[in-house]
Amino acid sequence: MLPIRPSRIGDDAGYTLVELLVVLAVIGLVILSVPTLLSAARPAVEAKAAARLLAQDLSTARQTAILKRRETGVVLNAQTGRYALAGGVLRELPKGVSLSFRATAGGGNTILFYPDGSSTGGIVDIGDAAHRHRIIAHWLSGRISLDE
Repeated sequence: MLPIRPSRIGDDAGYTLVELLVVLAVIGLVILSVPTLLSAARPAVEAKAAARLLAQDLSTARQTAILKRRETGVVLNAQTGRYALAGGVLRELPKGVSLSFRATAGGGNTILFYPDGSSTGGIVDIGDAAHRHRIIAHWLSGRISLDE
């Protein structure tokens, strides 16, 4: 039988105070960089959220026109960054987010939806300089499409 030797814990076991401080410093730097990364992503998120809300509002206006059997419109104002829904609901785009509108029929700054589901149509570009989204109100079907 072999003799049992007691195990020896050498001087190299565990972590030194310097190693722990280095790890804490690296973790601190990572935590400090998170707000910068989030603030850089904020304009893109705001532009996408504004585009989704406008597309949803256009779809709601179309559904209202069909259900109530009367014309329903959405008035877009590119200069102020606002748009108005039927019933007087006014929405304002977030700061830094703008919109531009091109009507496909009828001109003006309004997209009208008819009781049969069709619309005057139009193309709305919404976003900031770097993050643009296009919403299309198809004139024949009234369908709303949003590029993501």
